[in-house]
Amino acid sequence: MDTESERIYDRMRLHRIMEQHPNWMPTQLAAALERSECWARKWVRRFQAVTEPSFEMYLSQSRAPKTRSRQTPEVVKDVICDLRVSLSEQYHRPAGARLIRHFLHQDPSLSDLDVFVPSSSRTITQILRERGYIIDPPKHEHEPLPLGSVSISVEIQMRRVFFTDIDRKM
Repeated sequence: MDTESERIYDRMRLHRIMEQHPNWMPTQLAAALERSECWARKWVRRFQAVTEPSFEMYLSQSRAPKTRSRQTPEVVKDVICDLRVSLSEQYHRPAGARLIRHFLHQDPSLSDLDVFVPSSSRTITQILRERGYIIDPPKHEHEPLPLGSVSISVEIQMRRVFFTDIDRKM
């Protein structure tokens, strides 16, 4: 099994071989370590980008996005909640995500700002849940019924089954 410590050890070996043989290509480095060429190219590129060597350069790097580009700003979340309250009063029922979405894109206060406005009703529903306007019903815990004091017996009759050979001549 390939553990993180084994991977770090391979990266350290690669770095040491790179220092011993600076003219080697990633193909030769990969062959010396019995790793793929793609792996060698990636780590050679990462080692060359490091200005000050430290132990952190041998650690794995996260593949998760560094930024969340379409995150809904707090200003838009406040407007969605205000619309929920005002539209609920206007229509005498709780305003849903589709109704809020319709009025959200017509709101003049958001058109002046250069912010992300969600167009998905699911996103609006998630914001309303986050702010406490929509409360999910509690999950019902199912409890098994207690067994009674009466014992029940079940009787199964088994029938005998005979198999005959069809190909047998009589």
